[in-house]
Amino acid sequence: MSSFRGWFGEKKAAFKLWLWLDKKDYQRFDNLIIPGNNGTSQLDHLLISTYGIFIIETKNRTGWIFGSEKQQKWTQTLHGTKYSFQNPLKQTYRQKKVLSEFLGIKESRNQQYILLSILLVIVNSKPNYPQML
Repeated sequence: MSSFRGWFGEKKAAFKLWLWLDKKDYQRFDNLIIPGNNGTSQLDHLLISTYGIFIIETKNRTGWIFGSEKQQKWTQTLHGTKYSFQNPLKQTYRQKKVLSEFLGIKESRNQQYILLSILLVIVNSKPNYPQML
C-alpha cells in the first residue's frame, strides 16, 4: 500500500483528534519515536490526560480486513487482490511495552493511577461495499 495513504490517514486522525478533544483535557503528540531496549518504536498519536495515556495506531485501509489477535500478519482484500500487513494489535502491544519502559511505568495492576491504553483506528472515508445484484 502507498505510504502516502498511511500518512494521509494519520493526518486525518490527527485533525479529528484536534477537532474533537478538549485541549484543556488532552495533550496530543503525533508521530513520536520512542527509544527502547530493542530499537525504537513509532507512535502515530499519543494522548495524555487526567483520564490516562492513550496510544493511537492509525491504519488507512479499505476493503475486507482479516486477522486475529494471535496472527503475526493480517490480510487486506481489495478488488480481489490480497495484501498482508503487520498485526496492528501486536504492533500496539509492543508500542505500549516500549512506552511503559521509557516512562518508567511498571506494567502491573498495582499502579492503579496510571492508565496506559491502546486504541486502534482504521480510517476509511469511502467504504468498499460489493455491488448488490
